Amino acid sequence: MHRNIPLLAVLLLAAAPPALAADPVVPDPAIARARADYELGTRYWDVGQYDKALEAFRSAYAHRADPALLFNVAQCLRKLKRSSEALDMYRNFLRRAPRSPKRADVERTIAALEEEVAAAPTPVTPPPAPVAPPPVVTPPPPPVALVAASPAPESKPLLHRPWIWGVAAVVVAGTVTAILLATRGTERTFACEGCAGSQPVPVR
Repeated sequence: MHRNIPLLAVLLLAAAPPALAADPVVPDPAIARARADYELGTRYWDVGQYDKALEAFRSAYAHRADPALLFNVAQCLRKLKRSSEALDMYRNFLRRAPRSPKRADVERTIAALEEEVAAAPTPVTPPPAPVAPPPVVTPPPPPVALVAASPAPESKPLLHRPWIWGVAAVVVAGTVTAILLATRGTERTFACEGCAGSQPVPVR
């Protein structure tokens, strides 16, 4: 295990041009802001609020590119278990401050973090969610052709049918013929029953 390296103290100096002794020194607002952020980050570090300390040190570095602030950013990331990001910041610190008296300590920290990152399990990417098949669209049934029903033939009365008159005529003629035949037979019968030479008695 690597030992805990304290934060680096940062001394922010304004690079002002030479001026007359009587002229007042105008402070650089960027340096003043960086110093305020550094002090705020240090207070957050002291109480264990490493996420807030990280943001304060990053803001300080944005106003003043001091390599010591990169070291402080790396320290916060290591405390937050963001090992890969901490490695990048430690390497950036050594690149910006190759002659730092803390170089040996930082190199040991880098070696320990590299082993930690290599031993960490590889995150498993979850399989993609199955894609639901598109819904089956049932085509509407074809329209049913409507066939107009043929009108029923009108039923004519029997008297309006020509064939009925033919049948009636035949029946009437047959009836009349039968009556005539029967009448003639009767007359002959009655004529034979009377006296000879008398007139036939009509049938009533």
